[in-house]
Amino acid sequence: MLSLWFFLVLCTSFVNVVPAEKGLEFPQYDGKDRVLNINDKNYKRAVKKYSMLCLFYHEPVPDSKELQKQHQMTELVLELVAQVMEEKDIGFGMVDSKKDAKFAKKLGLEEEGSVYVFKADRVIEFDGLLSANTLVEFLLDLLE
Repeated sequence: MLSLWFFLVLCTSFVNVVPAEKGLEFPQYDGKDRVLNINDKNYKRAVKKYSMLCLFYHEPVPDSKELQKQHQMTELVLELVAQVMEEKDIGFGMVDSKKDAKFAKKLGLEEEGSVYVFKADRVIEFDGLLSANTLVEFLLDLLE
């Protein structure tokens, strides 16, 4: 019995020594607006400014407070990703599917809730889980 206790104490002492694998570490949002509302008027300027432009194609902001909160959380995820990727020369914007319908059609944006990445005359659609770490990993893969 004493050897069992000794073994357990020995095993638990190694718990603090072996570090856990770290994933992507995200800073707290600094409050700076980096996500633009992209439309026909400012699109060309944004494309020239950034080597890669990510556009979130969304449905109009709803009247329901709960759905508005969900939209704000999505925008906050994009702001955080934009903050993390700022040094990589990647721009971020949002396109409203109702207000900017003609513009969206011209760009080939079809699926609401998707992120479209414009890079070197190519358009890549990201329709995966819209979380900060998933989107950052996807964009880092595109940079390589």
